[in-house]
Amino acid sequence: MTQSIRYSKVYNEVVTSIRTQLPKLAQKTISRGTGFIDDLEMDLIELTELIFTVEEKFKIDTISGLGIRVVDDLVEVIFKRLCPTELEYADISKILPHRQGFILIDRVTFLETDMNPPQIRGIYNVSGSAWWARDHFPGNPIMPEKLMGEGLSQMAGLLLYFLSGIKKERVGSIGGGDYTVHKPALPGDIVEYFVEKEKFKKSFYLFKGTVEVNGFKSFSQMIKLAKM
Repeated sequence: MTQSIRYSKVYNEVVTSIRTQLPKLAQKTISRGTGFIDDLEMDLIELTELIFTVEEKFKIDTISGLGIRVVDDLVEVIFKRLCPTELEYADISKILPHRQGFILIDRVTFLETDMNPPQIRGIYNVSGSAWWARDHFPGNPIMPEKLMGEGLSQMAGLLLYFLSGIKKERVGSIGGGDYTVHKPALPGDIVEYFVEKEKFKKSFYLFKGTVEVNGFKSFSQMIKLAKM
């Protein structure tokens, strides 16, 4: 685990949460005379109870206690669930408030909040069966450039969530800068988003976004989000 991760806010919150539970749970173990698991000082029953407690606090899905023998092991597992470097569609849909048809991200391929600036990358596979393809344009479907901007906005919302815990339904896009489309996105193309933090103010959050289509620069825009 890197030093930047070790001293991050989330890591420290996880450690604190775990350590505050240890004395109480360890005392139960001592009173029962059961064996300890290294420096966790608890048996598997207490370890499971601790995991459930931390899961409830941080609202994360069930994690496995297998192979966990020391505090750092447990922190590492929980931290990866709280601060992943990749996200699948199922994870994305739990964070973004949009319904399935309007989520314009299939997968987050890179997420790093400790970089300067923090960055996120993701992909969207353009499909001829998408809801917009029939009418934009009949017989010649082209992904609307506004949807590329919406995809960047959704990516910015994900990055904001992992930086500050603010979910996308609590913020809205208040516009971006001018943009130029260099390459259209057609069915069968792979759209790749690149978003990085630009500036956070009290009233808004500013991000820099770029879109590539099949590896070629297509679209770039500043994204501005604000609390609703």
